[in-house]
Amino acid sequence: MADDLASIFTGAVQAGQQYQLGKFQIQEAPVKLESEKLALKIAQQDFDRRQQMANMLAGTKIPQGSDPLENAQNTLLTMGSIAAQTGFPEESAQSFLRVR
Repeated sequence: MADDLASIFTGAVQAGQQYQLGKFQIQEAPVKLESEKLALKIAQQDFDRRQQMANMLAGTKIPQGSDPLENAQNTLLTMGSIAAQTGFPEESAQSFLRVR
């Protein structure tokens, strides 16, 4: 009998905890949704800028000479310039730093 009461009590406590957890998750859902919308918007903007950078790189003729090092330098300078124009300052700096 005592075991049955303890079992019923434990079940009731667990049900109460599950109820509270469910209530919390329902309250949290709109915040989580807005957070995911913002993350999606940021990812879409990043993708669009990267696509713009790829299009600009594809349409740019990089000067080519007979010296492979000069060709590499021209490529890095062009990549850095386009990265800066499309809003990627870190990638631009990395390209410019590699030019030596």
